[in-house]
Amino acid sequence: EQQRLACSYVNLQPMWAKLNYIKNNKKPVVFLITGVSGSGKTWIANQLNLVKFNVVDSDKVKRRNIPRLCISSKPTTLFLTIGASTFMKNNPQFDYRFVIVLESREEVFARITARGGHIDNLDKRLNRMNILAQKASFVGTSTEVLNYLLSD
Repeated sequence: EQQRLACSYVNLQPMWAKLNYIKNNKKPVVFLITGVSGSGKTWIANQLNLVKFNVVDSDKVKRRNIPRLCISSKPTTLFLTIGASTFMKNNPQFDYRFVIVLESREEVFARITARGGHIDNLDKRLNRMNILAQKASFVGTSTEVLNYLLSD
């Protein structure tokens, strides 16, 4: 009976990445990066693409596909503009490094107006980032965050 169970076809099937992590008791590390619009998240994502990171940008993919896209052999960076805390709570299968891009109000305002946009409630959003910063692994300007990610 034990030999029959050991030779079962289910033991010969390839293990999917998610099951690999579960069976190894090791969660994949995800650098979850957030910040207000105009803080430099897209610039960071573009720089990381140049050095072969697994970059997942919530502005470019469907939200339901994000957890699947975060499983990679390369370091994963997930860029979320909103809902970072909720995403972490709903996806406990990852080991998160919470990173906040926090630029000055003047810098964010200048970037947004330079590209012809506007942002409602900028002060409220910046205050929210300051509150989230208490839970973050790292907080810094876009350049500081990029240097942190490249050095890790």
